[in-house]
Amino acid sequence: MSDHTADAHPVSDYRGAESSRTHLLSAGGDHDVDLPAFFAECRRRGDILAEDLHDRLGVPRTVAMTTAASGLRDFDGPVYSAVGYDAVASVLRDDQGFDTRLTLRAHEPFLGRTVFALEGEEHRAHRGLVMSAFSRKAVDAWEREVIEPLARDSVAALRAGGRREADLLADFVFAFPGRVITALLGEPPVPLDVLMGAATAMVTFSEPERAVRASRTLYDWIAEMVDRRRHGEGAAAGGADLISRLLRAQVEGARLTDEEIIVFVRQLYPAGFDTTFRALGNAVVGLLTTGQWQLVVDDPELVPQAVEEALRWETSVTGVPRYAVRDVEVCGTVIPAGSAVLCFTGSANHDERYWPNPQRYDLTRATRVNATFGFGIHRCLGLVLARREMAAALHALRDHLPGLRLRPGSDDELRVRGLGFRQPAAIPVLFDALPR
Repeated sequence: MSDHTADAHPVSDYRGAESSRTHLLSAGGDHDVDLPAFFAECRRRGDILAEDLHDRLGVPRTVAMTTAASGLRDFDGPVYSAVGYDAVASVLRDDQGFDTRLTLRAHEPFLGRTVFALEGEEHRAHRGLVMSAFSRKAVDAWEREVIEPLARDSVAALRAGGRREADLLADFVFAFPGRVITALLGEPPVPLDVLMGAATAMVTFSEPERAVRASRTLYDWIAEMVDRRRHGEGAAAGGADLISRLLRAQVEGARLTDEEIIVFVRQLYPAGFDTTFRALGNAVVGLLTTGQWQLVVDDPELVPQAVEEALRWETSVTGVPRYAVRDVEVCGTVIPAGSAVLCFTGSANHDERYWPNPQRYDLTRATRVNATFGFGIHRCLGLVLARREMAAALHALRDHLPGLRLRPGSDDELRVRGLGFRQPAAIPVLFDALPR
């Protein structure tokens, strides 16, 4: 399949952020269950279960309960479900016993051979090059020059026309991460709402033909951006944008090809705004519904703890799959070679042995490593960036929306829901006028 020769959808097919928002905010909502309670019952039966939890929930395998559930659509081998923290961590850390071929099989037609699903030397080399573009110095500069100003501007816009109420999810949380990733990569050849519409369509795995067309369209737009950056056009001052940094990346004499850069950036668009907006929305819900927002107002130094507890409390993505390449014993259960293991990170983060009363959002609890970003060599590349974005957003809300509180009667809208993807339906809030 050639990305260059395929017909692409016209821009008008992806115009309008409303369709993207509607799709993303409804993901998983058609299977609305009390997932934390369901996982708690599963953990009482063991760390790892010899069954596919899709079946117990009555969910077809075409529903993305895990990020690559579509990879199980035609899978006829044994399926196990890891629900305890130790089991999930053990599987994800064992890159010799388990690999990511299910993710690759599900995603390659849409996303290409991304670093998230490569293995062995190919993965090591590719990840090293990509990570060199995400240096601590670069991320610090992005936080100071891009993320924090965008957070302040986005929150300030909520006050336009003297407004004193908003739906934080639709009016701020949804678009903020998309604005950040676009600013980091540099201006695309199409408006942001069009870009987000195409990125959303690309990861709509239940509509494969539409997803493939959107993938090819994004490929062409990003190829144009890469070509312009290579010739010094459209780059940030000093080439500080991410595409320019990827073009310069070099490890042991090796460089990324344009194809590798395009495929990586194409994955960044949905990854950069989809999971982050859900995580940020869940953080706001956790703080406001438990009365702990006032702790952050009184002491902004608590923001990092608030972020970590939110990432643990409600993962934006419920889990990831792995494939057993050999017989492996996990928490006393032998997983035969050729099996799929669904690693439910959302369940692992509620393991009562590590987090007492895990269904409660509590930013004062002792922080320990949660499973949200995974473990091992495939741990999420964007974890530092996601944390910085969430922290900047919470600081901006604290500083620019005094008296931030929930609108009375909004309990049902605030309930975090979904299977593969978790977020509330809305976050209706009120706030006070700025002091003169």
